[in-house]
Amino acid sequence: MKQSKMGTRVHFDLNYVITKFYTNPNNREGAICFRHLHIFDTRAYYDLNYEIIKFHSNPNNLIPIIRKVQYVLDICTFFILITAVDWGICDAANHLCRSFWVRRKAADLTIRSNLIIFASHSKAIVYARLIDIVLGVSVGVAIGLLVALCGFIFVRLYKKRSQLQRRGSEQSRGSLPIYVNGVDSSMVLSGSEVVNGATNSVKRGNQWSWWGSHDKDIVISASGIPRYSYKDVQKATQNFTTILGQGSFGPVYKATMATGEVVAVKVLASNSKQGEKEFQTEVFLLGRLHHRNLVNLVGYCVDKGQYMLLYEYMSNGSLASHLFSEGPCKLSWEERLQIAEDVSHGIEYLHEGAVPPVIHRDIKSANILLNSSMRAKVADFGLSKEEVYDGRNSGLKGTYGYMDPDYMSTSTFTKKSDVYSFGIIMFELITAINPQQGLMDYVNLAAMSANGKVGWDEILDKELVGKCDPEEVGTMASIAYKCVQKSPRKRPNIAEVSQALSRIRQIRLRREGSPSFIGGEIIHVVKRIERQQIELSNMTSIKGV
Repeated sequence: MKQSKMGTRVHFDLNYVITKFYTNPNNREGAICFRHLHIFDTRAYYDLNYEIIKFHSNPNNLIPIIRKVQYVLDICTFFILITAVDWGICDAANHLCRSFWVRRKAADLTIRSNLIIFASHSKAIVYARLIDIVLGVSVGVAIGLLVALCGFIFVRLYKKRSQLQRRGSEQSRGSLPIYVNGVDSSMVLSGSEVVNGATNSVKRGNQWSWWGSHDKDIVISASGIPRYSYKDVQKATQNFTTILGQGSFGPVYKATMATGEVVAVKVLASNSKQGEKEFQTEVFLLGRLHHRNLVNLVGYCVDKGQYMLLYEYMSNGSLASHLFSEGPCKLSWEERLQIAEDVSHGIEYLHEGAVPPVIHRDIKSANILLNSSMRAKVADFGLSKEEVYDGRNSGLKGTYGYMDPDYMSTSTFTKKSDVYSFGIIMFELITAINPQQGLMDYVNLAAMSANGKVGWDEILDKELVGKCDPEEVGTMASIAYKCVQKSPRKRPNIAEVSQALSRIRQIRLRREGSPSFIGGEIIHVVKRIERQQIELSNMTSIKGV
């Protein structure tokens, strides 16, 4: 007990008080609860008016009222909470007695240190500077949140910069020159002007994020592809009135340009996120890919939040529309054989003639379009990738029934995956059966009975029975069956497939003694010379680098 100017003050150790109250409930010195808590700071006065705990007359009925923050003292489990209401003093009968003022010295910051109570006749003072603890915790939390926010912003900016750099390098690769007969024929579009040469092909920075920001004024660099305004396309399509079809990319409309050229306009659906990437791929790949068996991209439009691709018009639609229409397929065997040969030439150019090689990744009958002469061209390069990206796992993409089984198990797409898809198309031409309708079941059954060489007429389209040479059907079916082997190593490359299909026609022409055979041989020799010139040009360009 200590004496002061304020009167007689009794010195209590709080742990002792609680323990004493618990063991001897008749001792009123231990029967305390807080009514009004006032916390003093060296700078300001704080009145919290918070309730911590109540001790009832029955020492066995100890009810702590716990809120948010708690401090546990050494001897007994006594909770000091900073979020409550109404503290007070009570005697053994639980009557309120006195008010308390609480203060803690700046030096006494240890949470587990004993609290000292000084009691007088009218009031007690407890030294406990709890507010400093609260402020310290709050400041620490605020600093932690600020550091976390700064770290998050830094990571986002770093990833954005990496994406822009990677896309810039992809764009530069997309503008590689195409060599035809040893001549660099690449062109680069910047704004509305077409410029010869590949040196000005890349504009880096934010220009590449034209679909991320939907900026209408961003200039796209694309090799030799004209850019049209939305107004021009709207006028050419007569306000988008004549629809040709509907695909995953979006609707396709017929349009007549100011020059009189008839084109097909493919419009990206507004809710197609994947379509934006496919749009990008088609513009930059078809800007540098030119072959008579590839659908020609004649222009594009990025305006008013719309993305459109303008293709040459293929008046006879897709191969799928002829094979799987409601009525019988009217394609003759000669037309089917020619279509297979045309498609093989288109894929061969992608794999062997393009620099760098391109893997289509979505070869299917719906992407084979026919012109007015029923000649076939490969279309829809939205999922295509240059071979330099081969092996990246970007998720399964393609069409069920045409996808390479090895690709589905490894997520690795190769040239042989395109060969597998083309094998499916050849069987579609022979049978007129859709892959989703069990085509490969029929093929495997026929192969088991025919040993892969003869007897393919069992699955021949009934519209062709008696109208084609069974030997030619068997040869084409055997080629197709090699293409759909489960192991990619057992499949031929597309050049071998193309040559095998060409030999079917050559054998027929030789047998018929047609003068066209000589012309066909000349064309074959010219193709070999062109391919050698391309390879020689590539070697020269590499040495020049």
